Amino acid sequence: MKNKFICFEGVDGSGKTTLAKLLAKKMDARYYYSPPEMLLPIRAGIYEYDVAVRFQYYLLGNTITSEDVEKTLRDQSAIVDRYVYSTLAFHFPIQDENIPNLTLPDRIIYVTASWEEIDRRLSQREHRKSSEQIPYLQSVDQEYRRIFRTLDNVVEIDTTNETPIESINKIRKLLEA
Repeated sequence: MKNKFICFEGVDGSGKTTLAKLLAKKMDARYYYSPPEMLLPIRAGIYEYDVAVRFQYYLLGNTITSEDVEKTLRDQSAIVDRYVYSTLAFHFPIQDENIPNLTLPDRIIYVTASWEEIDRRLSQREHRKSSEQIPYLQSVDQEYRRIFRTLDNVVEIDTTNETPIESINKIRKLLEA
């Protein structure tokens, strides 16, 4: 069987990280978080700059991840938690920038949940900003949906009333089809 490149996308609190890690473990795939670890030390400082600089920071992360995934696919599948689609959705004011030639996923899993559930999940996080974050995340969700309209490899998974294992089982069935 050909090694697969699967990308998980979704707003904060939708369940994508939990599902991406679980699927990587079940498939014995390599898990990637974006931005890559080597860029994390400068992440906080990037937010002192305008949106164009932040956009370039995340594009750099996507380029590094793309090259790493390309190498990984020779030996095993790759699961990426956020990729270029997050970069585009979260930086929609400047999307017309040149996007590097990146390795594209075989499948994009767009993880969603009800806004009430997302708010509940985010409230349990240590570094929760506030419930005022929801309107912003709703605009990001609209941007994801606009981007995904042109793609035929996107599967949406609603995690609202499911355990992570139930969601993973559903995803695995979709991937086998």
